[in-house]
Amino acid sequence: MAGHARSGAAADRGDSAPTPARRRRAVRVWGGVALVLALVIAIPLVLMNPRTPERAAREYLDALVAGDAGVLKEHLAATPDASPVGLVDAVLQGAQRRVTGYDLEGVSISGDTATVTSTVTWSDGAKPGTLALAAHAEGAGPLLARSWVLDPVALQSVSVGVPLGADHLEIGGVEVPLPEDAEQARSDAAAAVPDGAAPEAVALLSGTGVVATLQLPAGSYDLAAASRNGLVRGVPETLRADLPGARTPSRSPVMLTMELTADGEEAATQEATDLITQCARSTTAAPEGCPFAATGSDASEPGTWEILTAPPGLLTTFDGVDSWLVGATDAGEARFTPDATGSPAQTVRFLPSVRMVLTPGGELTASVDAEAAICVDA
Repeated sequence: MAGHARSGAAADRGDSAPTPARRRRAVRVWGGVALVLALVIAIPLVLMNPRTPERAAREYLDALVAGDAGVLKEHLAATPDASPVGLVDAVLQGAQRRVTGYDLEGVSISGDTATVTSTVTWSDGAKPGTLALAAHAEGAGPLLARSWVLDPVALQSVSVGVPLGADHLEIGGVEVPLPEDAEQARSDAAAAVPDGAAPEAVALLSGTGVVATLQLPAGSYDLAAASRNGLVRGVPETLRADLPGARTPSRSPVMLTMELTADGEEAATQEATDLITQCARSTTAAPEGCPFAATGSDASEPGTWEILTAPPGLLTTFDGVDSWLVGATDAGEARFTPDATGSPAQTVRFLPSVRMVLTPGGELTASVDAEAAICVDA
């Protein structure tokens, strides 16, 4: 009887314990349930919350409003002849005029392409503008809604003339590097100036400048050429960029100029004074490159010069992209005494005009402006 009871207990355990076949069936059942649950959850998400053209456009527009240069660069169309060096958060956020809001007006879809139209508002309250952004569909499948991706956005390119003496730009007071082509042109120009080159030749080269093309989002920006030498500073100009796709007439490059700082004016005045002092050491009647000469004498006649009265009130005035004239408010007097015995001394009055030029290397160099210098008998 005991043995029979053990046999029955064993049979009971055998009936309740899962066999391998049952385990496989259970896995299949639960796996099917999990798949159904996943589809029930995923399909509505995919079908109801796809990446729509509007979502793609909002990503760009939100970055435009926030002044997020990193996101804007991700959507930037490649433009080989323009540089994005000005796409910096601080530049975008500090613009005089910038996009501060938008409203989506509508979307038109044709096949795998779409256009999202929005109205943007400006920080200065100007009339709202219209911005159309293009998108295209990617990754459509039997169970997947189309995902829309924004086409690269072509920002308007704006050109600026940069003096060769500038070593960087400032946009809204934020320092940005020169575009590569402008920096290369500046370096090439600096290398092309030989040691001891005549200041007139340096002035001719330096005054040409280079044209740099920038890409900036729509808005208005304070732009200036700048140098770290402390002698000059850029004169700010307003640079305006229009909305992508806006039909605007072509504009000439914005020409940037520079002016002397207080230290620069002091240096220019000192250069003019030193030049006159150096000329006074000349031992000929008509010293080359000097604002005075003895009239009626052979230019090479030997003798000595003496400055009787220095020209007072030297003033510096702007005279070009990166050159200045240092002139006097009244004439000075100089006397030439020939070495030849019995030859009379001659006193002349002179109004010096010294041209200061900012070289491509960022240095100031001085020369007498022969056309503006005046020398007459006293």
